[in-house]
Amino acid sequence: MILSNAEIKYINTAPYSDNTTFKKQIEECCLWLQSELGIPLRGRIQEYQKHIKWYEKNRGNFNDDMYYCLQSFFEMNQIVEVHKYLSDISGSSIQRQNSQKWR
Repeated sequence: MILSNAEIKYINTAPYSDNTTFKKQIEECCLWLQSELGIPLRGRIQEYQKHIKWYEKNRGNFNDDMYYCLQSFFEMNQIVEVHKYLSDISGSSIQRQNSQKWR
């Protein structure tokens, strides 16, 4: 399917330019990994965080640094999604356990 110009409403050419909320989510997830699951943060996650900080410097460039930056956003987004999913599951199971106690 080919889209005409009339069908294209808006294309965000800088999807990560305002990434303050995403950075907060990353911090929450990293804290969760360390405190709740006891997983020490070493290696790749620290590298991802470092590359995410480089986004503004590399934005608009087509080079290895930008590739690593975008790949880091993708990988960290996976961690954020897993955190959301597991938080929902654990929250609902805790609610069920609490409601069963009072019956």
